[in-house]
Amino acid sequence: MTNTKCRVCKSPNLRNVWETRGHFLTKQLSPMPLVSPLKWDFEVCACEHCGFMQIKKPLSQDLLYQNYLFPTSWKNHPHASALLHKLSAYVKSGNVLEIGCNDGAFLSQLMQCMDTRIAVGIEPSKDVYEMAKNRGLEVLSGFFDEKRAAEIKGIYGAFNLIYTRHVFEHIEDMESFLRGIRLLCDVDSVVMIEVPNCASAIARGDMSFIWEEHINYFTPPTLEYMLLANGFKILESAHYLFSGESMVYFCTPCEEIQNLDIDFSQNVKDALAFATKQSAFVNNLTLALEGIKSLGGSILAYGGGGIV
Repeated sequence: MTNTKCRVCKSPNLRNVWETRGHFLTKQLSPMPLVSPLKWDFEVCACEHCGFMQIKKPLSQDLLYQNYLFPTSWKNHPHASALLHKLSAYVKSGNVLEIGCNDGAFLSQLMQCMDTRIAVGIEPSKDVYEMAKNRGLEVLSGFFDEKRAAEIKGIYGAFNLIYTRHVFEHIEDMESFLRGIRLLCDVDSVVMIEVPNCASAIARGDMSFIWEEHINYFTPPTLEYMLLANGFKILESAHYLFSGESMVYFCTPCEEIQNLDIDFSQNVKDALAFATKQSAFVNNLTLALEGIKSLGGSILAYGGGGIV
């Protein structure tokens, strides 16, 4: 669905800051050349009010996440122990839900750190869902939204701890997602949301962070606004070096109206300058590579994906 309003602040004033035509989807991995590989034209726009960068017309979730191909356990998570410590300090025991549990690696670790009466994961991608099931975990198949949350509550009741790691940036209807989380909370439940912090990359004009699966490019002001506007009180936040930089917010549901007076000025400035800065970024990178080649050096590109 084409986005005509900002997913964060609902402003209709969106400006295109980056686009690519005939983009190859990154996960079309094949040992042989594909006869008809999937191509896609996509645009990234920035909100002129809050500076939130977002993909204007995301691809279908069913197309992107039938199989995920990259289990969580394949990648080192150097901050995992810090997150486990914080979560088990917030919630000593109770019911736990992980939204987007992937292969269940983190949920399995958390179950060793706290007394979980009920521990449930939900995962839409078939391959990693099966891997999580094979760990002996209780895992639901499918996507998460407000409607699915109501079904989950009918089965398990409320949860004391709900968390999601590197999922929210993939979600088109973020409000339904957050309403679903709130529906599954008790008054004192703790919610943890971890997403990439794109602030530095946006400010530099580094377009390598743009990916068809990441349709939302959060910075601290935009994520904070999204949480506060949807009925959450922020307890604390933390930043970790992981896939660039991760930012993690710990929240609790709140009935009181939160202060939404957030300063977006730097956000807007950086986002609207992205188009100019990314051109300079590409030119500088090209010059650097040409310099290496002119000296007889060799270049190895790792993880080029579909954009680079």
